[in-house]
Amino acid sequence: MNKLSRRIFLSGSTAVTVVGVSQLVTSCGNNNNNNNNASDNPSSPPATPTTGKVNLYSSRHYNTDTELHNGFTKETGIKVNLVEGKADELIERIKSEGENTQADVFMTVDVARLWRAEDAAIFAPTSSAILEERIPASLRDPNGLWFGFTRRARVIMYNQDKVKPEELSTYEDLAGPKWKGLGNIG
Repeated sequence: MNKLSRRIFLSGSTAVTVVGVSQLVTSCGNNNNNNNNASDNPSSPPATPTTGKVNLYSSRHYNTDTELHNGFTKETGIKVNLVEGKADELIERIKSEGENTQADVFMTVDVARLWRAEDAAIFAPTSSAILEERIPASLRDPNGLWFGFTRRARVIMYNQDKVKPEELSTYEDLAGPKWKGLGNIG
C-alpha cells in the first residue's frame, strides 16, 4: 500500500486553520524513495499520496477537528482516515506496528506524550521548507522529528478580592506554603 513517506508529530490543543493543516500535511507527502522531496521546493506544488488518503492517528478530542479534516479533504481531495485513541495506546500501536504502521500522521495534545513517542522512536524525520517557513523554530524539533501545531496557555485564576496579584503571579508561588492545599488544577 502506498502511503505518505514521512510521519510527523503534531502537538497542540486547539486548531488553527484549514489552510494551515492542509499545507502542513500535504507538504510532508512524497511517494518516491529518493530524498528529493518536491515539497521542499516552495515553487512546486505539495506532493500528495497516491492512495488518496492520509491515516491520522489522533488522541485529540476536539469537535473542531472534524471541520479541519473535512476542509482538508475538500481542499486537497485527500480523505482523512481518522484512527482515534488514547495517546499512550496510539504510541504503543505505532511502535508495535513498526515499519508496517499505517500511521501517516500522529497528533496528540501534550508534551509528555511527545517525549514518550520520541523515546519510543516512532518518528521519522522530515524536512520541508513549507513546514519550516510556517512553524516557528521554537515549535519544532531541530532534527525534524516533530512539528508543533498549536500552543496551549496555562493560566492562574484567583479571586482578586481575596488575593493580591503580587502574592500569586507565578507557578512557583503556587508551591509556597501559603497556598498548600488551597489550589485546584482543572
